[in-house]
Amino acid sequence: MTISALKCLSYNNIRIPDDVAVLGFGDCPWAELTSPPLSTMRHPNQEIGKKAAEILLGRIKENTGEFQDYLIPVEIIKRKTF
Repeated sequence: MTISALKCLSYNNIRIPDDVAVLGFGDCPWAELTSPPLSTMRHPNQEIGKKAAEILLGRIKENTGEFQDYLIPVEIIKRKTF
């Protein structure tokens, strides 16, 4: 999807990042290969999975339905689109 957005912007003479910034999510390996190289947000998959498992096991053990917010920081990988 992001590649299509980059192509569409380029086709319409919209300069990246001069006219518009583009930021992907997930820092896929191909992000460096786009033209221009895509800036992304890298998220810690293992930490997210670990926290989700902890929450699930805690709810099963304590039989609670209460919700809590958790903040797991992401890292911005700045390339040429941001």
